[in-house]
Amino acid sequence: MSLSPKLSWIPSMIVVVGLMVVSSCKDDEKPKSKMSFAEAEIEALEDDGTVEIKINFDRAVSETVVLSYTLGGTATEFKAQTGGDYEISPAGGTITVAPGATEAVIEITLLPDQSFEYDDAAGVSYETVILTLTSVVSGPGEIVAGDGTQATLYIYEDDMLVFLNWEATGVDMDLLVWLDDPNDNPDQGLLFVSPAQVGGGVTEGTESPEAVLLLSQLIDTEYGFSYVYYDGTTEPMDFTVDFINFGGTLNDGEGELTFNGTYQLDNINKWDEEGALAPAIAQTVTKSGTNYTNLTDITVPDIGSRNRTIFGNFGNTNKGELKNHGVQKITLTRALIEKLRRR
Repeated sequence: MSLSPKLSWIPSMIVVVGLMVVSSCKDDEKPKSKMSFAEAEIEALEDDGTVEIKINFDRAVSETVVLSYTLGGTATEFKAQTGGDYEISPAGGTITVAPGATEAVIEITLLPDQSFEYDDAAGVSYETVILTLTSVVSGPGEIVAGDGTQATLYIYEDDMLVFLNWEATGVDMDLLVWLDDPNDNPDQGLLFVSPAQVGGGVTEGTESPEAVLLLSQLIDTEYGFSYVYYDGTTEPMDFTVDFINFGGTLNDGEGELTFNGTYQLDNINKWDEEGALAPAIAQTVTKSGTNYTNLTDITVPDIGSRNRTIFGNFGNTNKGELKNHGVQKITLTRALIEKLRRR
């Protein structure tokens, strides 16, 4: 017996209704925004302040999304008990994204320090902050797999390295740094001295040359450098002085300059001994922020480097006024310095 014409359409109608219900459920789902870091690598100087790390979305988020991230790298996040290299916002490993947003921003505030950080193996002067997106805690978001899940911030040094180098063995030289303080009494000189160990000597290829770091936070004024032939029997005594400015320029040009000088035995000066004259100032330079201008050639007085050259308001400076105010001596191997020079 055949079905009644009035009932023959019921099965197909049930199928249509079922399809309509399924389709309606799918339309109610919130579309997921695909999320990834805008850049895989970001570079900044230590004194740059706040750096923004952006996370891009392929569409505006339809409702609140919470992302989680992890921190890594050689730089350390600031803690009240231990200090650190940077502060991060939002902190705590999560980022909350408001509805309608098309990107998220992580802010990293750099905290300048008085250390010279470098990667010995790579021969570069930076620290790193590595951010990795790990999961969507809640909301219609999706982390794009691949390179977009990680961003590395390279924090480069912005200080200036000055090092005095020589090849002769059995020779001891000292590198001293002077500061022309604009607030100083014109009748009193102020002298910066690198905390160099006197009498130690340097053996070519095995130990570091005399090296000092001029921090970018030092005041903007004129600086002077003394290269003292402290002890030895070599004549002529050839030496070089290298300036590497990691944060700016030298004489409005590149960030590195090399100078050559030659001393004779008459130039020997054990400047720290009783009755000795203060060292000569062989070079001067003017600091302006992270840039240095008017860097002169090395001057070796005809009558010997042991005679002081008047520099700014240092006319009345004597050995008893030598002071160490924070220009830092650092120990770097010659091999590392060569890497840094080729950066």
